[in-house]
Amino acid sequence: MNTDLFSLKQIIERSFSRYIKVLPNGLQLPHEPNIYNILNVSLSHFHPARTLYQNKKPFCRSLDGIKSLKNNKKCVSCLCQNQCTTQICVELLYQDIPLKLILAYTSMRKFLKFVSKTNIQNLKNDVFIISVINRGKWGELHFSCS
Repeated sequence: MNTDLFSLKQIIERSFSRYIKVLPNGLQLPHEPNIYNILNVSLSHFHPARTLYQNKKPFCRSLDGIKSLKNNKKCVSCLCQNQCTTQICVELLYQDIPLKLILAYTSMRKFLKFVSKTNIQNLKNDVFIISVINRGKWGELHFSCS
């Protein structure tokens, strides 16, 4: 019975998943086949995150950099914490739909540089642009004011 509840929890979590997928040729919104080269979004919030990858797939993730979503274990006590990728989770609004974007190293640096040059209060109220630079096997995000 416990495994039934766990499976049900996974189904519910996936149905509400709102992660933007970054591809070399653009951005793919959840549950939508279209790929967008540019998105006009507004910022809700951003915070630290970390992901442990195994075989190039997320094995464990923390959206606050403190506790794992997988087992609610504290990251500081995890034996694998040195293998985690430091990231930023950016919470956005696109056409009034809340979405999340997990930024890897290069895109994270570009985002932090963009935020430092822009008044954060204006970002939360105004629309800004996310575009993708094709880097072959991966997409690098670029942020600009609209």
